[in-house]
Amino acid sequence: MQCDKPILVGKFHWDVKSRFLYRTNSDINDIDKNAVTLTPKQHRLLLSLYNASPNILQRHEIINFVWESKPTCPESLPQLINRTRLALEDNNKEILVNEPGVGYSLNFTLPEEEEEVEDRTTFENSAQPKVIISVEAKPVDLKAKLILPVLIVLTMCHLGSAIEASYYTHQFLGAFSATPYPHAKKIDAHNISIVIDNNECHYTKNTQLLKCQ
Repeated sequence: MQCDKPILVGKFHWDVKSRFLYRTNSDINDIDKNAVTLTPKQHRLLLSLYNASPNILQRHEIINFVWESKPTCPESLPQLINRTRLALEDNNKEILVNEPGVGYSLNFTLPEEEEEVEDRTTFENSAQPKVIISVEAKPVDLKAKLILPVLIVLTMCHLGSAIEASYYTHQFLGAFSATPYPHAKKIDAHNISIVIDNNECHYTKNTQLLKCQ
């Protein structure tokens, strides 16, 4: 499935090619403050479910796509689902839908469906009597007409930089405040011993390979 316009996922608009979620009521001036940044794995999770829609994606298919067929722990997928639901504010589990014994699906709205709802609302409002108030038009200041396009251009030019700065700020704060894993022991400069679910694992930094007994 391909979509050139942002889709509606719960309270957020999401361009499937990006890792940013924007609230539907966000002000353009505060877009960098209101944006929610997805981690790479959260983005791949949503992307896999979006591409599979309207079908249900089985758990092993999700794991193969998100972790690119690398070894994972049994709790890796449930933990990723929970973190992504928190990011989406999916408290009722209505966006990331669990199909027991099968897998997961993504509940979202396409731009065409959203436009149909808006058009229906507009039609219903137009059917109600309206009170027309005549207001005398005032001459538009030429300077004001020129300043507005300039401000719009400057805003669009700096939007990318603002989003990127916001992403790296979130990443830095997350890494700075992260709690070190308590069951990891350094063997040498390139090897670490890690205990996961009572299983001793060996991680090699050079190859980024995790082997568990």
